[in-house]
Amino acid sequence: MGLAPGRAPLRAVVILAILGVLCVALAAEAQQPTKVHRVGRLNPGPPIEPSPGLEAFRQWLRDLGYVEGQNLIIEQRYAEGNQERLRDLAAELVRLKGDVIVATGGAAATPPSSTPRARSRS
Repeated sequence: MGLAPGRAPLRAVVILAILGVLCVALAAEAQQPTKVHRVGRLNPGPPIEPSPGLEAFRQWLRDLGYVEGQNLIIEQRYAEGNQERLRDLAAELVRLKGDVIVATGGAAATPPSSTPRARSRS
């Protein structure tokens, strides 16, 4: 009760061909580009490491499924106490065309009159 001579290698070739097609299909699916979201973060103070507020922000984004290095870039800008730099830093973040800009601190959260504002959706 064996296989006919010459049949076993043909079956092996067919099975290997099917497995090869499946592997190529799975690899192509796995390589589909994931949209990378860009978040601008404007802070009126200096960079502080470790920053509990920044780490909490990153954790909140991870909880929502946004992970730095995978599908998220956080562009950070610090005014280092120079409130006059905020306008230029905000304009720089706008030019990066990110998905959202997050401002921390009272002065950073108040947009200057010359900074483009997002339009509300009615």
